[in-house]
Amino acid sequence: MKIIILGGTGAMGGLYGARLFMSGYDVTLYDVNQTAVDAVRANGLLFTDKQANTHTLAVNVTAQVSELPPADVVIVFVKGMYTKAALEAVKPVIGPHTRVLTLQNGWGHSDVIRQVVAEEQMALGVTYASGVVVGTGHIKQVGGDDMFIGNFNRPNDQVINDLAAAFRTIGFNPVVSDNVIYEVWKKLALNVCTLPSTAIPRITADQVPTHEGLVELMQNILKEIVAVAAKNGISLDYDERINYILNLLRNAKGGRSSMLQDFEAKRATEIDFINGAVVREGAKHSVPTPYNHAMQCLVRSIQEGYLRG
Repeated sequence: MKIIILGGTGAMGGLYGARLFMSGYDVTLYDVNQTAVDAVRANGLLFTDKQANTHTLAVNVTAQVSELPPADVVIVFVKGMYTKAALEAVKPVIGPHTRVLTLQNGWGHSDVIRQVVAEEQMALGVTYASGVVVGTGHIKQVGGDDMFIGNFNRPNDQVINDLAAAFRTIGFNPVVSDNVIYEVWKKLALNVCTLPSTAIPRITADQVPTHEGLVELMQNILKEIVAVAAKNGISLDYDERINYILNLLRNAKGGRSSMLQDFEAKRATEIDFINGAVVREGAKHSVPTPYNHAMQCLVRSIQEGYLRG
């Protein structure tokens, strides 16, 4: 199984790439970040696992499509706004039987992916693993191992089962889901609450539940996504989600969300695929989403400020 990871030198692409490579899988990291690609080629991919052991890995990495092998599986970890460009770039190595699996945060990626590849080649998933970029070419895992995967709008098949077996082999806890869209929306509910509530005030995850105002904000954000999900035929349990989110935050001592890390590094965020996705879906069904819209506008404003330089 030849696996190509898009966004391969980033936190999540590097994390998955490292663990697949360490277990003997034929994996190639693809990234347009030439500086990171050069660092990995010169020094290996540095991967620090959850036990704080750092490994130096001579994994294949490239910024040139001409150096990529034909892919059996393409795993998408680029930020949502770069998905179409990344897939179009690697289209020469995507054959009619290649499976394209998105493990990106948020909602709306499938609409973009099917502009490039056939719907029957698409798979969706969510991962509860978490990684951080310690330095150029150095990735550290700080989160768990649970994940869910499944085909998009069709029954699961042997390819999905083989992927799940691969992820299980490398130490993840994959579940093959017949309703993976439900799992994506459950993760989206977590992200719309926690990402802006950590990034905007620039605080760590465990600090959020200590602020009454932020807890109230998350409660209202969550109520909106529960209402929007219901219009899409997805039943989210508000009580289960808010309790899960608050417990997760309390236990994430010193955790810095991906959106906070984007702010700190002055990178574009995925806000339009997180809270922005709730706003878009709400508009389709005439469900008001003022709290999610406020988060989208605030994050956009902050990132516009630093991206202008």
